[in-house]
Amino acid sequence: MSIIKREILRCVCVDPPGKPEISGYSSDQVLKTGDTARLVCVSRGGNPLAQVYWYRNGAELDFSYVSGGGRAENELIFTIQPSDNNAVYRCAASNQMTTQPLTTDIRLTVQCKRFKLDVAALLHCPSLKPHAELSCIFIGLRIMYMTSLLQKSKYNMLNC
Repeated sequence: MSIIKREILRCVCVDPPGKPEISGYSSDQVLKTGDTARLVCVSRGGNPLAQVYWYRNGAELDFSYVSGGGRAENELIFTIQPSDNNAVYRCAASNQMTTQPLTTDIRLTVQCKRFKLDVAALLHCPSLKPHAELSCIFIGLRIMYMTSLLQKSKYNMLNC
């Protein structure tokens, strides 16, 4: 009498993902405040497929990736703000085979919309100094800095 022994071995191959690629922006491109940006990060290959994340200036931004067809993708859609000028957007891809995420960075260049800002102020200075420093703030951003010579008028008001 012979004994037949059967064993089924299952081999699972794991591979690191491919380095992420960012589309939707090139380094020679200038974006405008108020425009809509669409950045897409794709990591191809890997088993399992990668988890793909977005960061902005080092802060976590978006973890809503989709995967299938041999690739993982995360699409980021946002309205360009003045604070996006020189902002670094980083895409990171990782799976269980990576000790550190694979990353790709882009730095945005943003042109702020031009606007005219008229400032009118009545200044009262108990001790009239020859110079006063005025700064203008627009939506929390310092937009201009100027020094004006103040002169006392015949009506006891200051003219800039």
